[in-house]
Amino acid sequence: MLQAGKASVLTEFHLKALDVRQAELDFYLSVFDKLMSIAGFLATFASSALLLEPTEDEFLEAAFVVSTSSALGLNLLVLIISTLCTVWGPGRALRGDGAEAVGYSVYVLDIACDWTKFFFDLGLTCYFISSILVSWMFLSFVAAVTTSTLLFLAMWGIFFKYRRLKKRLLPKKFTHGKVAGNPMRAVEPNNLAYPVESDQAYLAAQQRERERQHREARQNSWLRML
Repeated sequence: MLQAGKASVLTEFHLKALDVRQAELDFYLSVFDKLMSIAGFLATFASSALLLEPTEDEFLEAAFVVSTSSALGLNLLVLIISTLCTVWGPGRALRGDGAEAVGYSVYVLDIACDWTKFFFDLGLTCYFISSILVSWMFLSFVAAVTTSTLLFLAMWGIFFKYRRLKKRLLPKKFTHGKVAGNPMRAVEPNNLAYPVESDQAYLAAQQRERERQHREARQNSWLRML
Protein backbone atom coordinates (compact mmCIF):
# COMPACT_ATOMS: atom_id res chain seq x y z
CA MET A 1 0.00 0.00 0.00
CA LEU A 2 2.71 2.46 1.01
CA GLN A 3 4.86 1.36 -1.91
CA ALA A 4 2.03 2.03 -4.37
CA GLY A 5 1.36 5.42 -2.78
CA LYS A 6 5.00 6.46 -3.04
CA ALA A 7 5.15 5.30 -6.64
CA SER A 8 2.04 7.34 -7.46
CA VAL A 9 3.47 10.49 -5.85
CA LEU A 10 6.80 10.05 -7.64
CA THR A 11 5.10 9.50 -11.00
CA GLU A 12 2.97 12.61 -10.58
CA PHE A 13 6.05 14.62 -9.61
CA HIS A 14 7.93 13.54 -12.73
CA LEU A 15 4.93 14.33 -14.95
CA LYS A 16 4.66 17.84 -13.51
CA ALA A 17 8.40 18.37 -13.97
CA LEU A 18 8.14 17.23 -17.60
CA ASP A 19 5.31 19.72 -18.16
CA VAL A 20 7.64 22.54 -17.09
CA ARG A 21 10.40 21.32 -19.41
CA GLN A 22 7.88 20.96 -22.23
CA ALA A 23 6.97 24.64 -21.81
CA GLU A 24 10.66 25.52 -22.24
CA LEU A 25 10.86 23.30 -25.31
CA ASP A 26 7.82 24.98 -26.86
CA PHE A 27 9.35 28.40 -26.19
CA TYR A 28 12.54 27.62 -28.10
CA LEU A 29 10.59 26.05 -30.96
CA SER A 30 8.49 29.21 -31.29
CA VAL A 31 11.68 31.33 -31.38
CA PHE A 32 13.16 29.17 -34.14
CA ASP A 33 9.89 29.36 -36.08
CA LYS A 34 9.91 33.18 -36.05
CA LEU A 35 13.59 33.34 -37.00
CA MET A 36 12.99 30.94 -39.90
CA SER A 37 10.18 33.09 -41.28
CA ILE A 38 12.17 36.34 -41.25
CA ALA A 39 15.43 34.70 -42.41
CA GLY A 40 13.66 33.10 -45.37
CA PHE A 41 12.25 36.49 -46.34
CA LEU A 42 15.68 38.16 -46.19
CA ALA A 43 17.42 35.29 -48.00
CA THR A 44 14.94 35.59 -50.89
CA PHE A 45 15.73 39.27 -51.40
CA ALA A 46 19.47 38.69 -51.03
CA SER A 47 19.48 35.93 -53.64
CA SER A 48 17.54 38.09 -56.11
CA ALA A 49 19.94 41.00 -55.53
CA LEU A 50 22.87 38.86 -56.70
CA LEU A 51 21.28 38.72 -60.16
CA LEU A 52 21.68 42.48 -60.71
CA GLU A 53 23.97 43.57 -63.51
CA PRO A 54 27.44 44.73 -62.39
CA THR A 55 28.55 48.36 -62.64
CA GLU A 56 31.78 49.96 -63.75
CA ASP A 57 32.88 50.78 -60.21
CA GLU A 58 34.81 47.69 -59.12
CA PHE A 59 35.03 48.76 -55.47
CA LEU A 60 31.27 49.19 -55.12
CA GLU A 61 30.68 45.95 -56.99
CA ALA A 62 33.06 44.00 -54.74
CA ALA A 63 31.56 45.47 -51.56
CA PHE A 64 28.06 44.73 -52.84
CA VAL A 65 28.88 41.11 -53.68
CA VAL A 66 30.53 40.53 -50.28
CA SER A 67 27.69 42.07 -48.26
CA THR A 68 24.94 40.41 -50.30
CA SER A 69 26.62 37.01 -50.24
CA SER A 70 27.16 37.33 -46.49
CA ALA A 71 23.50 38.23 -45.98
CA LEU A 72 22.41 35.25 -48.07
CA GLY A 73 24.80 32.81 -46.39
CA LEU A 74 24.01 33.93 -42.84
CA ASN A 75 20.26 33.79 -43.37
CA LEU A 76 20.56 30.34 -44.95
CA LEU A 77 22.59 29.30 -41.91
CA VAL A 78 19.76 30.54 -39.68
CA LEU A 79 17.27 28.53 -41.74
CA ILE A 80 19.34 25.34 -41.54
CA ILE A 81 20.01 25.54 -37.80
CA SER A 82 16.38 26.42 -37.03
CA THR A 83 15.09 23.59 -39.18
CA LEU A 84 17.40 21.00 -37.63
CA CYS A 85 16.59 22.15 -34.11
CA THR A 86 12.86 22.09 -34.84
CA VAL A 87 13.11 18.53 -36.16
CA TRP A 88 15.73 16.96 -33.89
CA GLY A 89 15.01 18.80 -30.62
CA PRO A 90 11.50 17.41 -29.99
CA GLY A 91 12.63 14.05 -31.40
CA ARG A 92 15.41 13.74 -28.82
CA ALA A 93 13.04 14.81 -26.04
CA LEU A 94 10.35 12.35 -27.11
CA ARG A 95 12.44 9.31 -28.01
CA GLY A 96 15.57 9.84 -25.92
CA ASP A 97 16.82 7.42 -23.29
CA GLY A 98 15.61 8.35 -19.82
CA ALA A 99 13.95 11.39 -18.28
CA GLU A 100 17.07 13.50 -18.82
CA ALA A 101 16.47 13.54 -22.59
CA VAL A 102 14.05 16.46 -22.30
CA GLY A 103 16.46 18.48 -20.17
CA TYR A 104 19.36 17.77 -22.51
CA SER A 105 17.26 18.82 -25.52
CA VAL A 106 16.39 22.11 -23.83
CA TYR A 107 20.06 22.65 -22.96
CA VAL A 108 21.19 22.14 -26.57
CA LEU A 109 18.36 24.30 -27.94
CA ASP A 110 19.38 27.08 -25.55
CA ILE A 111 22.92 27.12 -26.93
CA ALA A 112 21.74 26.84 -30.54
CA CYS A 113 19.24 29.68 -30.02
CA ASP A 114 22.00 32.07 -28.89
CA TRP A 115 24.13 31.26 -31.94
CA THR A 116 21.13 31.50 -34.28
CA LYS A 117 20.21 34.97 -33.01
CA PHE A 118 23.84 36.05 -33.42
CA PHE A 119 23.90 34.86 -37.05
CA PHE A 120 20.52 36.49 -37.67
CA ASP A 121 21.75 39.88 -36.38
CA LEU A 122 24.82 39.67 -38.63
CA GLY A 123 22.69 38.69 -41.62
CA LEU A 124 20.30 41.60 -41.04
CA THR A 125 23.21 44.06 -40.81
CA CYS A 126 24.72 42.72 -44.05
CA TYR A 127 21.32 43.04 -45.72
CA PHE A 128 21.07 46.74 -44.82
CA ILE A 129 24.62 47.37 -46.04
CA SER A 130 23.80 45.61 -49.30
CA SER A 131 20.68 47.74 -49.76
CA ILE A 132 22.68 50.93 -49.22
CA LEU A 133 25.29 49.85 -51.77
CA VAL A 134 22.58 49.11 -54.34
CA SER A 135 21.39 52.70 -54.12
CA TRP A 136 24.92 53.97 -54.84
CA MET A 137 25.35 51.57 -57.76
CA PHE A 138 22.16 52.31 -59.70
CA LEU A 139 20.74 55.65 -58.50
CA SER A 140 21.83 59.23 -58.93
CA PHE A 141 23.83 61.01 -56.26
CA VAL A 142 20.86 62.80 -54.70
CA ALA A 143 18.70 59.68 -54.77
CA ALA A 144 21.52 57.56 -53.34
CA VAL A 145 22.09 60.00 -50.47
CA THR A 146 18.36 60.12 -49.71
CA THR A 147 17.98 56.34 -49.84
CA SER A 148 21.10 55.74 -47.76
CA THR A 149 19.94 58.22 -45.12
CA LEU A 150 16.52 56.60 -44.85
CA LEU A 151 18.00 53.10 -44.65
CA PHE A 152 20.52 54.21 -42.03
CA LEU A 153 17.74 55.78 -39.96
CA ALA A 154 15.70 52.59 -40.29
CA MET A 155 18.68 50.48 -39.19
CA TRP A 156 19.34 52.80 -36.25
CA GLY A 157 15.65 52.70 -35.26
CA ILE A 158 15.62 48.90 -35.34
CA PHE A 159 18.77 48.75 -33.23
CA PHE A 160 17.40 51.29 -30.73
CA LYS A 161 14.08 49.47 -30.38
CA TYR A 162 15.89 46.16 -30.10
CA ARG A 163 18.03 47.38 -27.20
CA ARG A 164 15.05 49.02 -25.51
CA LEU A 165 12.80 45.95 -25.73
CA LYS A 166 15.65 43.68 -24.66
CA LYS A 167 16.29 45.82 -21.60
CA ARG A 168 12.61 45.90 -20.63
CA LEU A 169 11.51 42.36 -21.39
CA LEU A 170 14.54 40.12 -20.88
CA PRO A 171 15.40 39.32 -17.25
CA LYS A 172 18.95 39.71 -16.05
CA LYS A 173 19.03 36.04 -15.09
CA PHE A 174 16.99 33.25 -16.62
CA THR A 175 15.33 30.60 -14.49
CA HIS A 176 15.48 27.11 -15.93
CA GLY A 177 12.82 24.50 -15.42
CA LYS A 178 15.14 21.74 -14.28
CA VAL A 179 14.02 20.27 -10.95
CA ALA A 180 16.97 19.03 -8.90
CA GLY A 181 16.28 16.68 -6.06
CA ASN A 182 16.77 13.25 -4.59
CA PRO A 183 13.99 11.02 -5.96
CA MET A 184 12.09 8.72 -3.65
CA ARG A 185 13.51 5.24 -3.42
CA ALA A 186 11.93 2.08 -2.17
CA VAL A 187 13.31 0.51 1.01
CA GLU A 188 12.84 -2.89 2.53
CA PRO A 189 10.43 -3.18 5.47
CA ASN A 190 13.21 -4.48 7.73
CA ASN A 191 15.53 -1.61 6.76
CA LEU A 192 13.53 1.61 6.91
CA ALA A 193 16.56 3.89 6.88
CA TYR A 194 19.14 3.58 4.16
CA PRO A 195 22.71 4.42 5.17
CA VAL A 196 24.35 7.78 4.57
CA GLU A 197 26.88 6.18 2.21
CA SER A 198 24.10 5.38 -0.25
CA ASP A 199 23.07 9.04 -0.35
CA GLN A 200 26.65 10.11 -0.97
CA ALA A 201 27.03 7.53 -3.72
CA TYR A 202 23.81 8.71 -5.31
CA LEU A 203 24.89 12.36 -5.27
CA ALA A 204 28.28 11.40 -6.71
CA ALA A 205 26.57 9.46 -9.49
CA GLN A 206 24.34 12.45 -10.23
CA GLN A 207 27.39 14.74 -10.39
CA ARG A 208 29.16 12.37 -12.79
CA GLU A 209 26.05 12.26 -14.97
CA ARG A 210 25.89 16.08 -15.14
CA GLU A 211 29.57 16.26 -16.05
CA ARG A 212 29.06 13.66 -18.78
CA GLN A 213 26.15 15.60 -20.26
CA HIS A 214 28.18 18.81 -20.16
CA ARG A 215 31.07 17.18 -22.01
CA GLU A 216 28.70 15.72 -24.58
CA ALA A 217 27.09 19.12 -25.15
CA ARG A 218 30.46 20.74 -25.75
CA GLN A 219 31.46 18.00 -28.16
CA ASN A 220 28.23 18.47 -30.09
CA SER A 221 28.58 22.26 -30.31
CA TRP A 222 26.88 23.76 -33.32
CA LEU A 223 29.98 25.34 -34.74
CA ARG A 224 31.60 21.93 -35.10
CA MET A 225 28.46 20.48 -36.61
CA LEU A 226 28.37 23.16 -39.26
